[in-house]
Amino acid sequence: MPAVLRAYEDPDIQQWHVRTMSKHEAEAWVSSWLFDHVGLHRLELAHSVLNEASCRVANKAGYAYEGTKREQALHQDGWHDMHQHGRLRTDPLGAGVGRRRRPQ
Repeated sequence: MPAVLRAYEDPDIQQWHVRTMSKHEAEAWVSSWLFDHVGLHRLELAHSVLNEASCRVANKAGYAYEGTKREQALHQDGWHDMHQHGRLRTDPLGAGVGRRRRPQ
């Protein structure tokens, strides 16, 4: 947690709080910050296969679709399969560059 708390002292992050961004812009910005300032090498995210909007946001933010985990998360309406997405520090910037898309 200390890195997350220190993040709020960063002037760029303070500016982000007052700026309007789309969801994928915000996710891409936070991802870049985690790579550049925290030093992470890999980021992952997961969302329910029923949440198409989250899949679009992940793809636009540069996260590659990496597969589906069956019944990974328990939601109020039961077990959900989850799409897995990942992004590496070495991945090129930009939506869809070198990315595998999820199956239709």
